[in-house]
Amino acid sequence: MIKVEVSTLYLKIIVGKKTYYFNTETGEFDGTSWEY
Repeated sequence: MIKVEVSTLYLKIIVGKKTYYFNTETGEFDGTSWEY
Protein backbone atom coordinates (compact mmCIF):
# COMPACT_ATOMS: atom_id res chain seq x y z
CA MET A 1 0.00 0.00 0.00
CA ILE A 2 1.34 3.39 -1.00
CA LYS A 3 -0.15 6.58 0.39
CA VAL A 4 1.01 10.08 -0.52
CA GLU A 5 0.18 13.21 1.44
CA VAL A 6 1.18 16.67 0.28
CA SER A 7 1.78 19.53 2.70
CA THR A 8 3.22 22.99 2.09
CA LEU A 9 6.84 21.90 2.51
CA TYR A 10 6.96 18.13 2.76
CA LEU A 11 5.69 15.33 0.59
CA LYS A 12 4.82 12.45 2.88
CA ILE A 13 5.06 9.10 1.16
CA ILE A 14 3.91 6.03 3.05
CA VAL A 15 4.96 2.67 1.64
CA GLY A 16 3.84 -0.20 3.82
CA LYS A 17 5.39 0.47 7.22
CA LYS A 18 7.97 2.98 5.95
CA THR A 19 7.34 6.71 5.90
CA TYR A 20 9.47 8.92 3.67
CA TYR A 21 9.50 12.70 3.94
CA PHE A 22 10.42 14.47 0.69
CA ASN A 23 11.43 18.11 1.03
CA THR A 24 9.86 19.93 -1.90
CA GLU A 25 12.11 22.97 -1.50
CA THR A 26 15.47 21.23 -1.57
CA GLY A 27 14.33 18.27 -3.64
CA GLU A 28 15.84 15.87 -1.14
CA PHE A 29 14.51 13.20 1.14
CA ASP A 30 14.57 14.39 4.74
CA GLY A 31 15.09 11.04 6.40
CA THR A 32 12.82 8.12 6.99
CA SER A 33 10.65 7.31 9.97
CA TRP A 34 9.72 3.73 10.72
CA GLU A 35 6.25 2.78 11.85
CA TYR A 36 5.66 -0.54 13.57
